Amino acid sequence: MKLLLVMVFLVAAVGTIAGTASSAPPVVLHFTKHWVGPGHYVGTVAEGGTIDMQISNSQITGNVQHFDATVQVDSPGGSFTAELSGTFNFSTYSTLLNGTVTSGSSVGSQVHEEGLLVDPDTYTFEGTLRVMSP
Repeated sequence: MKLLLVMVFLVAAVGTIAGTASSAPPVVLHFTKHWVGPGHYVGTVAEGGTIDMQISNSQITGNVQHFDATVQVDSPGGSFTAELSGTFNFSTYSTLLNGTVTSGSSVGSQVHEEGLLVDPDTYTFEGTLRVMSP
């Protein structure tokens, strides 16, 4: 009886691990965006399409800007809107944001953005958006 219970447990554990391993990899979108007005950035997605970001609730603490952002992406793979929160570090010129897709394709998916200010004169950023499977 104990052997049967151990075998059932092992089969269940292997099935759980196999299910986790088969989840889809994140969709990675490479972007370039630039400032067009207060709190507003627009640009292109390298895989084809556009990106539009509206910043709100901006606060600066020391050398870091904290803010919320609404990001809209239109691409051949699907269009979506995501609500993100994150930071811009004035020392490293980098952004880091996390949030969730709220409408369009991939609703409920987690989103992670990493960016770098590549042209301070035009406020141009390059980076990636990673959209994880829900």
